[in-house]
Amino acid sequence: MNYCLDTSTVIAYFRKQQSIIDKLNQIDWQSTYITVVSIGELEVGYFFQSRKEGEQKRREFYSFIKRLSGVWSIDQEVAIEFGRIKADLKKKNQLVGDNDTWVAAICNVNKATLVTANKEHFKRVEGLKLF
Repeated sequence: MNYCLDTSTVIAYFRKQQSIIDKLNQIDWQSTYITVVSIGELEVGYFFQSRKEGEQKRREFYSFIKRLSGVWSIDQEVAIEFGRIKADLKKKNQLVGDNDTWVAAICNVNKATLVTANKEHFKRVEGLKLF
């Protein structure tokens, strides 16, 4: 089984939130990924901090993701799944942000379970497996 960490999970991990640390201790790191979308979201946060603090957190983060199996990107198959999810959510008037829709699409295409600290938010996405 493949797992994918979302942005909220990574933030909670670095804030030493015990429930997330416990969750991450239950998964196989050799089957765990992150998306380029989450990396971008985290980079925004690093740029909002002082240069020294942002650089330190960036180094810690990139050291952390070396433990993972890799980084998933966006391709045509993911773009099609993004369109399907977004249209479905729009019909139900239950939209989530575009970045979260991209993450969900990447997870669905890669048949991965999303490890998130925000299950309620992602529950709206049909077919998305959550942990």
